[in-house]
Amino acid sequence: MTTPILHTKLNIPHNQTMLVLRPRLFELMDEGLNRKLSLISSPAGFGKTTLVTEWTTNNKVSVAWFSLDEKDNDITQFMTYLVASLRTLKVGLFEEFSEALQNMKTVGIELVLTLLINEIATIPEEFMLILDDYHVIENTLVNDSIIYILNHMPANMHLVMTTREEPPLPIASLRAQNQLIEIRAKDLRFTYSEASEFLNGVMGLNLAEKYISILDARTEGWIAGLQLAAISIKGQKDIGEFIESFSGNHYFITDYLLEEVLKQLNPKIQLFLLQTSILERLCGPLCDAILLDSSTSGQENLEYLQKLNLFVVPLDDEQSWYRYHHLFSGFLRKKLLKDHSNNASIKGGDVAALHIRASQWFEGNGLTSEAVHHALAAKDYERASTLIELSWSSMDKNLQAATWLSWAKMLPDEIIKNRPVLSVGYAWALLDTGEMEEVEQRLLDAETCLEKISPEQIKDEERKGIVVFDYHEYSILPATIASARTYYALVQGEMEAAIKYAQEGLDLIPENNAREGIIQVLLGLARWAKGELEAAYTTITNSTMSRSLLAVVLADIKVEQGKLYEAMRLYENGLQTSIKSTGIIKLTTASHYLGLSKLKLMMGNIDEAEHYLQQSLEEGEKRALPNWRYHWHVQQGRLWESRGELDKALDSFDEAKKHYIMSPLSDIQPLYALKAKTLVRKGSVYQAEECIRENSQGLEKGPCYLQDFKYITLARIKIASFRQYSQRKLLMEAVELLESLLIEAKRGKRVGSIVEIFMLQALAYEANDDVESAKVCLKKAIEIAEPEGFFQVFVDEGLLLYRLLSERIVYESKPDFVCRLQRAKEASMSNLPHGLTEPLSDRELEVLKLIAAGLSNHEIGERLFLAVSTVKGYNQNIFGKLQVKRRTEAVGKARELGLL
Repeated sequence: MTTPILHTKLNIPHNQTMLVLRPRLFELMDEGLNRKLSLISSPAGFGKTTLVTEWTTNNKVSVAWFSLDEKDNDITQFMTYLVASLRTLKVGLFEEFSEALQNMKTVGIELVLTLLINEIATIPEEFMLILDDYHVIENTLVNDSIIYILNHMPANMHLVMTTREEPPLPIASLRAQNQLIEIRAKDLRFTYSEASEFLNGVMGLNLAEKYISILDARTEGWIAGLQLAAISIKGQKDIGEFIESFSGNHYFITDYLLEEVLKQLNPKIQLFLLQTSILERLCGPLCDAILLDSSTSGQENLEYLQKLNLFVVPLDDEQSWYRYHHLFSGFLRKKLLKDHSNNASIKGGDVAALHIRASQWFEGNGLTSEAVHHALAAKDYERASTLIELSWSSMDKNLQAATWLSWAKMLPDEIIKNRPVLSVGYAWALLDTGEMEEVEQRLLDAETCLEKISPEQIKDEERKGIVVFDYHEYSILPATIASARTYYALVQGEMEAAIKYAQEGLDLIPENNAREGIIQVLLGLARWAKGELEAAYTTITNSTMSRSLLAVVLADIKVEQGKLYEAMRLYENGLQTSIKSTGIIKLTTASHYLGLSKLKLMMGNIDEAEHYLQQSLEEGEKRALPNWRYHWHVQQGRLWESRGELDKALDSFDEAKKHYIMSPLSDIQPLYALKAKTLVRKGSVYQAEECIRENSQGLEKGPCYLQDFKYITLARIKIASFRQYSQRKLLMEAVELLESLLIEAKRGKRVGSIVEIFMLQALAYEANDDVESAKVCLKKAIEIAEPEGFFQVFVDEGLLLYRLLSERIVYESKPDFVCRLQRAKEASMSNLPHGLTEPLSDRELEVLKLIAAGLSNHEIGERLFLAVSTVKGYNQNIFGKLQVKRRTEAVGKARELGLL
């Protein structure tokens, strides 16, 4: 069941009475058509909404209206209503967007917003999106969505926002860019002439200027105060005395004047106003259900109040739905509570009884959200928990976990514990919203209930205190619990437990249940994380989920197995399918392009890799999977690194970090390890060590599949550290580490890791002057790499590897492949200054400048806080890159190259 759209939230409120024309403010509103945002901000009662509605009446620009309330803090509800308001502008708008919205938890909010903005750009005319009462929004995600829209707003769109508080938006930036129109309380206050027109023209009081001046001064042009005063004046015998005694600040004025307004009404209408004030929106039948008074219908009372201009605002053209002015309703609710606390025998029952009758009416009319709201307001937790339990399944499917959880959190813990379906729903909602702390306890509560009574006994009268209303969900509860535990274990990194629970879930789940395919994929991900690549591939392939959706994951497993050509076919086939598809499958297009870019780079086709990366960007800006942007920046970093632009590569990795989203998919090549690898190549070995050290949790356990890339990077750092510090222990540690990593990689048949490990062994042996062993290792790496197309992994290494390629045993192993490697390395070297084989690192340049200044190795060490042996290591690196043998030659060559 999808929560229905309350269309009154999308209707522009009607100004029923004659209003004071305010051309100075209308001009500002007109100017907003040339800006991104028109911000109308003031305390309550300054006529913000009235101004906007009157402006829309007198302006031909199209308008999409959205009246906000507290429930719109749920991001799914907010986006649903936002799209519904925009659909009033153009028939058939956002058809493709709808599926993404329904799957926002899966695809991510940024994708949904990107699709939204692209659709907005297709609206043929200029329009205003008006967000009324934005001050109710407290959810950062909702506010960030508005900021995203502002930052990417199409030229045909303008945003209008009414609010009582300063919204957390980039106001200063918009102001500086001249993209903001501001209408504040000082602008909204009635001038003396406007106050005069309102009191005498609109309200028909015919007051003398003296009294207008008093009211204007004491209300400070506050429109609500003037309106309340005018209504109160109509019932006074001595108007002059009333006006001269009129004083106090806004809040006291409000209570005083509203009390005066209420006194002028007959008792029956007073009771109607008080008892219906509990409602955020009113209609005749709803009022009838609450008051239980058949003498006058609720509809008649609402129309009567509207004629009195008594702060009743119609919300639709049919005048079926209304609301009270916010100030008026607040006053009425306060008085209602006060009156009932003083007199419990008031006709119609206590306030809780009013809420219960409202809840019953809303439930009977399929409005679950309002039914829950009033049940909770009445503190009828039994009723509320039943409604919440029965709504969980549908709200979970419709990605409304945050709203559902906000309701469940208002229930007493003892009620939740005895309702197993409610407990499991609570656990799943916590998982969906990333709140992991209580998940285990909620699942234990449900399991305790299951131990007391079986699903077959639950309909018996003797339930042992267990309460169930959703019998269908209870019948599959063991499977639902197992699926929740699978997800939870994956997030916690407990793969054995994840596999155990997933298998339990698959045994328990009924045939053709939607959860079956999800559990199957989660089981495959757990096996992948354990390094069981073939089993993971088979498990995920056998899932009931769409093969096109799974192609990206399956292709990545093939890459880990070293089967690059098979991965290429998966990406290409997936791309062809996604291009022709719509909805969720379409979202994978950007990821398929990205996967092709990754493979082309691994195979040494940098230009093609950049082409696919650009296509991925063009597609991803329109629609993409949640983690696409993170992976896009990672791939951009890899491309920069392959071009030798190491600083740009590091910047791309830093940008990727901003877009990382946790998921059950294990992080095979964590970002910090990628960054450390680039820092090693840059010569910043100490920084690379820091990267690993700061993220060393789990390294003490020893090599395993998920630690594979981290340990390979650690071995790379140890080899580089040996070259700088000449500490033999570091090289021996690297050799031992690579040997153990090779055993594990061979056992798991991970060809990519095997190739890189053999290559690093070659570099380690070469550093130890064991050229024969180095040649053998490099030969093995090439023989394994060539059939599957691994190429760039060799090109990205330094000059020492390039020299080994010329050795006969290496060259003859795969002559064509080695020749191609040599040409690629020579091409990358040609981009360096003539005579320089590799770029000098920042530290090497620093040492070179001190050499040129005439400092000895000991003096350089003292200046840079380095051991003399470390300085000597830097000297050797510098001499090798400059192809010289002495200090004087290095300084001369560096001056020729413009390095000094």
